Amino acid sequence: MGSSGLEHANTQRRAIVSGLGGQDASFLVELLTADGCDVHGVVARALPPWSADVDNAGARVQQACAATTLHSGRDHEPAVLRRLLALIEPTEVYVLATTAGQSTIANCHQSVLTVTRNWLRAIEDYESSVGQRVRFAVAVTAAVFGVGGAALTESSPVQPNEPQAVAMAAAWDHVTRYRDVHGLHASVAILFPHESERQSRAALSRKVTRAATRIRLGLQPRVSLHGLDLKREWGYAADHVGALPRMAQQHRADDYVIATGDAHTTRGFVNQVFGRLGLDWRDHVEELPRPQDPSDAVEHSGDASKAHRKLAWNPALPFEVLVERMINCDIALARHEKRANGPHG
Repeated sequence: MGSSGLEHANTQRRAIVSGLGGQDASFLVELLTADGCDVHGVVARALPPWSADVDNAGARVQQACAATTLHSGRDHEPAVLRRLLALIEPTEVYVLATTAGQSTIANCHQSVLTVTRNWLRAIEDYESSVGQRVRFAVAVTAAVFGVGGAALTESSPVQPNEPQAVAMAAAWDHVTRYRDVHGLHASVAILFPHESERQSRAALSRKVTRAATRIRLGLQPRVSLHGLDLKREWGYAADHVGALPRMAQQHRADDYVIATGDAHTTRGFVNQVFGRLGLDWRDHVEELPRPQDPSDAVEHSGDASKAHRKLAWNPALPFEVLVERMINCDIALARHEKRANGPHG
């Protein structure tokens, strides 16, 4: 990427985070705020309501959102984004696309590719008119590699095989083009699987910890799980998103695999969770066949050597501690449910 000669007019870091409402954005907002960054959040629509459960994941996400100055981005149209850039004068922009529940390529393109492309266009226009550098970073998932494999790097073949991954691969391609052709400081983080106590209840990891803690307290007898032999990474979300600000502060923009390289089977995760609760998982888990959805049956493991070398990034939280944190969150939630005299979700 050639130098454009653009400089920051602001001495204070100001960041825009696009894609609030999930675990990754909540950790990123907390990290940026702790670093003294003035954080602004852009939402296309109202954030989803979160229940008031004790220590529930949504409460922490909501707290992080409350720490930002929120702006409506409507449909993330370039003109709207240009106005936000002029108003906020950010030093950096982070896009954390959320595509859960969108099963068609058209919908995923709208939520991932279109948002990324519109931000790139708006930043290019803003830099041309104002002469200030904006550092841009977008997160995609390891699903862009499609068929999976071990020790995947930034140069591994990109061959997505499901709609969300197709859209993310296209977004990655746009970032590369705007960096190489238009000179934007635009980077991509390829995030391998990562979890936390703030993960959605629909995710496999929370399904396991929620079920195990509820079983421990007598709120449910069993749980059914697909593909216990599948092997994947179980990184910590706060560690993974912590790589994004490091990327933005680099002299040259680039793409980075963010991964632990330490893969475990779903069976191993289940054994850890139930074992910590004094339960034998075999007494409570119905093992179902591997899922038919290709996005749920792919085994990915990444090689983050480039991030280690250039960003000095390393995952900090061990697998066992991740399990403990998730259990502590969900046992508190299960106790709250039991006190309320019955399960509720």
